[in-house]
Amino acid sequence: MKILFVNTHFYKPHSYGGMAITLHQLCCGLMHRGHIVAVLAGYRKTRDLFGARNRTDMKVRQWHSGVSASRDSRLGYTVWRTWFPETIVPWVAEHECPDVIVAAGGKVVPVVEASRTRALL
Repeated sequence: MKILFVNTHFYKPHSYGGMAITLHQLCCGLMHRGHIVAVLAGYRKTRDLFGARNRTDMKVRQWHSGVSASRDSRLGYTVWRTWFPETIVPWVAEHECPDVIVAAGGKVVPVVEASRTRALL
């Protein structure tokens, strides 16, 4: 099963709080059981190499597709990062083709509304 988790808070490595740790452990456990997972999360501006790479990726994707988001897989699964995750749920869902979208934290009502427009919830 392909699962897209949407967390409008910051995510690893920008955040090491309970939500980020729990969601990461859940993703790892699901992958261990054969599922394909992806996370759409908030972006936090940082002044390190990882932050610079994300900003560059966001600008290039904005120029090509009109959506300001970065994508990486350094955690072992795809993580999309953007300023306002709830606004690009349909766009990420189109790229990830999930069987289900899970509103994992943050602004869950806008995430659910965006997911319903794709008939994926």
